[in-house]
This record gives sequence, structure tokens and C-alpha cells, in this order.
Amino acid sequence: MQNKGLWIGIGLFIAAVLAGLFFLRKPQPTPTTTQTSPTPGTGTTAQPTGEVREITVEGSEYSFSPESLTVAAGERVSLTFKNTGNLPHNFTIDELGVRTKTIAGGQTDVVEFTAGASGTFTFYCSLAGHRQLGMEGDLEVQ
Repeated sequence: MQNKGLWIGIGLFIAAVLAGLFFLRKPQPTPTTTQTSPTPGTGTTAQPTGEVREITVEGSEYSFSPESLTVAAGERVSLTFKNTGNLPHNFTIDELGVRTKTIAGGQTDVVEFTAGASGTFTFYCSLAGHRQLGMEGDLEVQ
């Protein structure tokens, strides 16, 4: 009978250790930065600069403001996307690997990237039908 109590005690100790490891482990941060590499055939590439340019884009049903952006090749960009509409929206540039979270009205999300290749890239909301209803614009990288 004493053996049974010993095994129960060992089992409880192991369960407590595993639970402690599970609850006390340090969570891994979720990256919010998207580093881009040049897309073949889109122009010249440039080295990133040390400064970060801050840009804010607002999105609502079914448009962006501003509708066009211009940045320099190699420029590091911190883009704040503000959803000023009532429906969920996001900000996406496929060729540069840039995408914010899909956020509800009144929320913001920030994405950082380096505009590594010159060219004109379309940004849009990737939710079904939003782009087709006019929710798109252009990013020109010079």
C-alpha cells in the first residue's frame, strides 16, 4: 500500500513540474516586421538606409487614403494601417510580402518593411470582394 502512495506522490510531482513548465515558459514574440527581398524583374535593388519612414494609411469601405504612396528604394518603412470603416479590412502588398492583420473598425496595425526594389506595386484589402469594389492603391518605389 505504501508503494501505491509513493507512485501517486511521484505522479503528482511530475504533473506539477510539467504544469509549471507549461505556464512559466517564456512566450515567443510574434514578429511584426516583414523583411523584403527584391522581386526578380521589378527593377533595381538598393541597400536599406538607417532611418525609418513613418507612413499612415487609412482604409474604409471601400477605399484607402491616400490612394498612392511614394518611397525611395532601400528605404525602411513603418506603415500604420488605420481602419476607419465599419467592416474588417487589411493592407496587403503581395510583391513585397507586406500584410497587416485583418482589423475591425477603429483599430490599427503596424507593419515594417524595406522597399528594396524599384517599381510600382499595388496595395489592396485582401478580404473577399473588397479589392473588386475599389479598395486598392499604388506604392511607387523610386
